[in-house]
Amino acid sequence: MSQPALLECPTCSTPVSQIKMGLRDYSRWANPVLPGKVGGSDLDFVLHQESSGRVLVMEFKEPNKRLSVGQRMLLRALKQMGIEVWLAWGPYADGTYKAGAMDDLGEVPFLQQMTEAELGAKVRNWWHTGTPQP
Repeated sequence: MSQPALLECPTCSTPVSQIKMGLRDYSRWANPVLPGKVGGSDLDFVLHQESSGRVLVMEFKEPNKRLSVGQRMLLRALKQMGIEVWLAWGPYADGTYKAGAMDDLGEVPFLQQMTEAELGAKVRNWWHTGTPQP
């Protein structure tokens, strides 16, 4: 099942054709001045826990959509810097998601099927795992 085309902003209901992205539209102003196939990439979710120094980055994809080569290279580099990287695909027809952690090779060797609430619980558990205990 593919997602329907986004016709308007889900927050303010502005039609897509009228949305002014400004600097967020980096493919318009930044990518053209970079060499070759180099280009910017957005990150869907970043969580930094200052007390432990841990960082979690998540990338969300539509069901069965692959990472681009550039995204995979970026996320693998973040992982190699010690940043935890999770990928989540969905929602699927039954409303669930498939999520897993990226390894140092840029692969996600294990996917767990879960609900949105279960994914939220995993993020909460990630946070509490790194919280210093008194």
